Amino acid sequence: MNSSILQLGSPGFEEFVIRNCVIVLFGFTIICINGMFIFTFFKSPVFYQDPRYILYVHLVMNDMLMVGVTVTLYVMTFACQNVNVLFCCMLLIIASTTHKNTPLNLAGMALERYIAICKPLHHPHICTVHRTYILIGLIWGVGCIPGLVDLVIAIIINPFSIFNTVTYCASAFLYSSVYHEDKNKAVQGIYMSFVWVIIVFTYCRVLLTARKMSTDKASAKKAQSTILLHAVQLLLCMLSYATPVLDIILVLILPAHRKNIVFFNYLLTNILPRLLSPLIYGVRDQTFIKHMRKYLLRRILIVKIESGRPARSSSPAPWLMGVLGSNRQELRKAERRWRKLQLNSDLHSSQSLLSKFSLKVTATKSSVYRGKLEASASDPRKFFNIFSSLLNPPPPPPPCSLTPEDFVTFVEKILSFN
Repeated sequence: MNSSILQLGSPGFEEFVIRNCVIVLFGFTIICINGMFIFTFFKSPVFYQDPRYILYVHLVMNDMLMVGVTVTLYVMTFACQNVNVLFCCMLLIIASTTHKNTPLNLAGMALERYIAICKPLHHPHICTVHRTYILIGLIWGVGCIPGLVDLVIAIIINPFSIFNTVTYCASAFLYSSVYHEDKNKAVQGIYMSFVWVIIVFTYCRVLLTARKMSTDKASAKKAQSTILLHAVQLLLCMLSYATPVLDIILVLILPAHRKNIVFFNYLLTNILPRLLSPLIYGVRDQTFIKHMRKYLLRRILIVKIESGRPARSSSPAPWLMGVLGSNRQELRKAERRWRKLQLNSDLHSSQSLLSKFSLKVTATKSSVYRGKLEASASDPRKFFNIFSSLLNPPPPPPPCSLTPEDFVTFVEKILSFN
């Protein structure tokens, strides 16, 4: 094993394991929480046509990717200190891009709220789904420029053979030239100035509009609070820019605790803001929370009921065997899909399947009973019993237990009252 990697039983090994476990645990928690928001978004078609929710879920997915990559880089700095330079550059570009995407995404969300309140008649034409995806593409295009510039500078000032070597995978170690430092200062100043100008401008305009509006002041007030919330999120994101300064100041004061200072600074300025930022916005949005609770409760109820459902006590009707049995399953799936998505295409598909299924059931029942009557023609008692059952069919038995759909419907009605 490489001598630069901590050995089992060495004085710093336990501390190394604890720090990495804490970072990985926080990273895993953030990914799981953000995953719930992404799951709710993709399970609720109502969000697909709203640019505000599209930008929000892009922010959440971007933070998930950034946390995954930065946690990987943090663990690698301790566990694997000799990393291929090309692979390290790829990870650093992804980390840099996702880091720059967050403030740009917040600026886009603030502009969307500004247009919705200050230019409500133009909002449906300006903030379309197609243009929202174009904006997300522009965010990624602008966000990746600093990382690519770092790579180009490294190629210019170093021989190309450096990409075949191994290095300590950290941005401060790999990009340590004066040109990189000047570039970082310029990029941070430009990015943050641009985003703050948008945040302040949109907040002031929405504030003025809210004071002038005689109606719908509640909506304007909510938009004003939303933009102010974006400013708080931006402050949380800017904590990562303060990490080097805090490291230098605190190390000068407490030089014996340098490792602990670096660890806690990374945790407080890079990890925790990514945990709080989506939660602040997502939990505040009642529509999002309503759909999340509905789908989570549905999953829990269906799993519990399906695990405790008793086995079928009687065999299905003879005309529902074989092909008709599979047709009935398709009909039920189509009906559940329509109840879930409420789309006209699913409704028409369900009605068409129901019409075809009813005709097939009628024809199959006629064939089954015709065969029974022909088979019992020599036995008058059996013949008249079958004929009597056709004229006076027995009532269907009551259901022996509630289905998962019954519980889901009940929960959805309760949630609708809230």
